[in-house]
Amino acid sequence: MKTIIIAALSKNRVIGRDNAIPWHYPADMKHFRRVTRGHAVVAGRKTYETFQTRPLPQRLNFVLTRNPAYAVAEGVVVCTSLAEVLRRARAHGSEKLFVLGGAQVYEQALPLADEMILTHLPIEVEGDAYFPAWDESEW
Repeated sequence: MKTIIIAALSKNRVIGRDNAIPWHYPADMKHFRRVTRGHAVVAGRKTYETFQTRPLPQRLNFVLTRNPAYAVAEGVVVCTSLAEVLRRARAHGSEKLFVLGGAQVYEQALPLADEMILTHLPIEVEGDAYFPAWDESEW
């Protein structure tokens, strides 16, 4: 199974502010839907809550949280570690697992990722969630 980080980030690596995406780029959202559809996705709890606590359609949805009793919508699988997500996605027969964030989940997934699909936005914005620093020469 291939593990793929997918993210949109500003010039200053911002990925979020106040538990929301601080920009509106419809073309990027269309790209996100097209690329992830039909595959497994994992989001951290805060990122999952931005989906209005419902699963993304036409995907196998995992939410990563420290709370194993965290209540989720039908069709969402709660996991307490990235290793558990990987194991369960493989068991389901998933060919690809897309890592959707947030910052802590990206940080955990970076050493395990096979690929990154990053949209570099031509803006600088204020934020409180940042994509982790990475060595571009390794990619």
